[in-house]
This record gives sequence, C-alpha cells and structure tokens, in this order.
Amino acid sequence: MVFLTILKALVTFLIAYILYKFIFLAKLRMNFYKKQGLLTEFFPVIGSFVLKLRLTPDKKDNDALSDIKELTKLDPKPRAIVRNFGATPVVILLDNALKKEFAFSHNNYIVEDVFGKIGRLTNNGLTGVSGDEWKKQRKIISQSFHFDFIKANIPTIVSTARELLNDLGQRDLGKVLVIPEMGKVSGEVIGRVFFSENLTNYKIQGKSVTDHSLSLISKFGECIMSVGYLFFGPKYIDAGLWKYQRDTLNGVNQLEETCKRILDDRRKSNKDNKDLAWYLLESQKNPSEADQLTDEEIVANYVTFIMVRISFI
Repeated sequence: MVFLTILKALVTFLIAYILYKFIFLAKLRMNFYKKQGLLTEFFPVIGSFVLKLRLTPDKKDNDALSDIKELTKLDPKPRAIVRNFGATPVVILLDNALKKEFAFSHNNYIVEDVFGKIGRLTNNGLTGVSGDEWKKQRKIISQSFHFDFIKANIPTIVSTARELLNDLGQRDLGKVLVIPEMGKVSGEVIGRVFFSENLTNYKIQGKSVTDHSLSLISKFGECIMSVGYLFFGPKYIDAGLWKYQRDTLNGVNQLEETCKRILDDRRKSNKDNKDLAWYLLESQKNPSEADQLTDEEIVANYVTFIMVRISFI
C-alpha cells in the first residue's frame, strides 16, 4: 500500500514536471520571441525542432532542411524562425544582416556547453568560445588565411579531389551515396590543408581521420536526438549508460589523441610544409599569451572546421 502511494506520487510529480517544463515553460519562452515579431513553431514535449529535423524530412529529396530553404525564398523573407527543442527555443537566423550581427557580436552573449564531453573538442574552438577569447582566436587564425597561403594550397585541393574521384571510378556508381562522398572530399581537403599530406599516414580504428570524423557526426546526432538528452541534457550522454554513448565518447577521445599526435609529429618534423598547422604552431613562439594558440585550441579548431564543413554538405 505504501509502495503504491509512493509510486502514484512519483508519477504525479513526473507528469507535473513534464507539463510545467515542456509545455508551460517552453511556451512562455517561445512567446518571448513571438512578441518580437519572429516566426515561431511550437510542438509540446519533443519540440518542433526535432519533429521537423528528424521525423519529417522532405520525401522527394530526403532533405530535412527543405522547409528552411523554402522559407528563404518567401517575399518578404522571415528574419528568423524559432522552434523549440523540448523546453529550449532554437533560433534559426534567415536574414543575412542578423547573421552578420550575431557573428560579430560575441560580447553580447555567452556560448553554453550543450554537448558535454562529446563536444569538448570543439568547446575550445571558434564555435565554442565568445568575447575576448573568440577575438583572440579569430585574429590568429585569420592571419593565416592570406592570399599566398590560399594560392599555395590550390594544388593540394585539386590533387585531393582528383584522388577521391579516381577512387570513385573504381566502384559501382549505382551504389555510391553522393552526399557522404562530398563530405569526405570536403573533410579530406580541410585535413590536408591543415596537416599537409601527413594526414593520410594516420588511422583511427582502421579508418582515415576524415572517415572517423564523418562517423562521429552521425553518432553525435544519435546522442542528441534522444529522449534522455531531452530530459537531462549533456549529463545524460556523459554518463555513458548505453553502448552508443560510450562508443561516441571513445571516438572523441581517439580523435583528440590522434590530432595531438599529428601536431607533435608536425612540430618535430624538419619538413618546411607551411600548412595551417604550421602557422598556428608558430603563434606559440609569440611572447604574449594573447597571441598564442595552445595545442588544445589548435585541435579544437581543426575539429570545428572539419565537422562544421561536413555537417553542412
């Protein structure tokens, strides 16, 4: 009898918690943006963000972002659309002026850790920092992307694309998935611009660094688009209760270890390959810490570049 009473109380509390957080509080937060004239889409508990992204991809081209692309074609185009992810509003900027203001106003907001341990590699990179730290990293990295550096890497970009296209020519094209292959080309180009040809000498569980990063992106999505994450956030993934979570965390650790080994080897090498890693490692010779990037920050920005680029293919 006592057990049933406790059980009923727990169920009642759980229902009340869900109603408060995922309906009342979520709706209240969405109304904050609605009052500013932004387009909002609300769905109770799981949220419209998950519903649109995961459950209703466009049947014709299998594009989960097709509805966002259609919004950008409207006249007048909405400045932004806000969808809820559980109780959290997700603001998707559509107006280019707003995107620019957001990108250059890092002192007006802070970047919260929403990924936990699986996102720790990017937490120290440009997308994971804000304020003065973001300005420092952007300044150092932007100095590397000068005309001569970009021009010098054109042969690398061309040879990498040709190499991967030649590889495709040896396979049954009827079974080739174009989008993953495009992601592989982009990722490999970024990797070789970052680490020269040395990238091809390293494997993670028998895969190239690029292929390993591609598989991690898929695992990230599996971790984040889960009911447990919706209720408990990053701590649910950090706990590693399920095999797919542990596999993802282990994959992140292996990527970090491999990237640091590449950096160490790059630092010890006598080759005068002025790749992006060389320029960023050179920053460590500056007398002021404000003009230096640590190994962790260099790795974080490599992972940021490769994952962000592959994700938006």
